[in-house]
Amino acid sequence: MLKRVSVAWCLMFGILCFVESLANAQAVDPGGQGDLRQLYRELKEQKRDKDIEVYYKQETIIREPEDRDAYLKHLLSELNKTLKKGKKEGTVRRVEGNLVEIDKGAVHKIRERDVYVVYDSSGRYKSKIEVEAIADTVSIAASYGQKNEIKPGDAIRFRGQRKLLGLGTIYGFSEAKKGSNYSGLGMIWNYTLRSGWGVDFLGTSFSRVYGRKSGVEYYREEVNVPLSLGVKKHFFYPFWISPFVGLGGSYLKMEHEYNLWASSSGGMLESSKGSTIRLVPYFAAGTQLAGKQFNVNLEARYFHGPKLNIDPEPVKIRPVIYCTSISFAW
Repeated sequence: MLKRVSVAWCLMFGILCFVESLANAQAVDPGGQGDLRQLYRELKEQKRDKDIEVYYKQETIIREPEDRDAYLKHLLSELNKTLKKGKKEGTVRRVEGNLVEIDKGAVHKIRERDVYVVYDSSGRYKSKIEVEAIADTVSIAASYGQKNEIKPGDAIRFRGQRKLLGLGTIYGFSEAKKGSNYSGLGMIWNYTLRSGWGVDFLGTSFSRVYGRKSGVEYYREEVNVPLSLGVKKHFFYPFWISPFVGLGGSYLKMEHEYNLWASSSGGMLESSKGSTIRLVPYFAAGTQLAGKQFNVNLEARYFHGPKLNIDPEPVKIRPVIYCTSISFAW
């Protein structure tokens, strides 16, 4: 009895394996209009360093083809086309929901998070799309910022690659009266969304030290801006040059000391000493220059600090600090 059951299970398992192999060997979509979401899921599961099992040949998705030579000839043809037009321009092949299939793939040096702008036949803007899954000669992208319906045959134009994270160094300086310039180095971290909105965090040593001393008077003040956190909005993102504006808050600390003597050898007439810690707003404007691995930011930050009524005269802490940063981006 046990032997018969075992034989039956073996037969059922063999039949299931045979049926599955037949299903995998068949063309998923002879007409090129199959389930784009299923293809998207399959491509996302592929690893970058492995051969992609799902690819295109004459608008047919085939798995484990028998005619490998024909496919190699197809790839060679695509590679020859790549030498002529690269990945800068292309067309939409098909659309399903927010997923868009384009005629650019691994042979065209497509990378994840490459952004294309979709235009109609008259050159009017329709949408942006961001590549999320890549096959040999095609890719699947997600649309966003859509103004008009995307249709097969629409033109696409490469805008740039969105860098999700950035980490680097920043240098800041300012020009102020009485030689009390701000300067310092620091670290900058940023995260950018598809829409061009982003968050950045600065850990810096922006500071100024100002002092004066005469025979009867001594004054010294020190201001530090060690931390800043804010948001940015990039325009034309992710083009190679992208202006931006931003705002946020900064941690600010000031220490001061003032002494006044009756004469160079006399007693103390007036003395004050203290420190203050504030959270102050800042406003930023600048531009980003994007490279393949590094981004360069040129910007100005205005810190709207307090007006302090201290001896010998009130002090306004409202500097404009010019910053340059370079970040490793991925």
